[in-house]
Amino acid sequence: MASSFDCFEKEFPVLAKLGRLAERYCYSDPNGALYKIRKIGETITALVVKPNG
Repeated sequence: MASSFDCFEKEFPVLAKLGRLAERYCYSDPNGALYKIRKIGETITALVVKPNG
């Protein structure tokens, strides 16, 4: 099954993995899905503020 997060696979595989897990947990474990979505936000923030060095 295609994921909404497959577009991240090439450059940001960790985001793709977290997104697929969040989609999978959406109905069976909503709290787990929210945790994964929060981790996506944290990871994006870390990538944005990551120093180039």
